[in-house]
Amino acid sequence: MSVLRHKGKRRKPTEKRGKFIVGESISNRPKEVEDRKSFGHW
Repeated sequence: MSVLRHKGKRRKPTEKRGKFIVGESISNRPKEVEDRKSFGHW
């Protein structure tokens, strides 16, 4: 029986949802955006 291959520990996949790439903060956006006069850009 020891000749048979042993399967390794089965690992559960790690949860990847809910994590986002850390980028530029929304508080660093330009002051023109505060007016919300133009549409589309932040």
